[in-house]
Amino acid sequence: IILTVINQIRDPKLIALGSSKWVTFGKLARRQSLSTLDMTDAHNLLIGAVPEMMLYHQVSGVSLAGG
Repeated sequence: IILTVINQIRDPKLIALGSSKWVTFGKLARRQSLSTLDMTDAHNLLIGAVPEMMLYHQVSGVSLAGG
């Protein structure tokens, strides 16, 4: 599985993916939580780390107050 994270896109239909498909992170996380509760393999660890990466991306873009 190859995960590609995209911050914003106007219309997913405009981008040709070949044999890939668009899946929201929420749907992917739900699918993983239903399939297994064991967080030992790399795929599950990566899926578990994505919310933390998204939070870091959001707060790192906020500028600090002067002074």
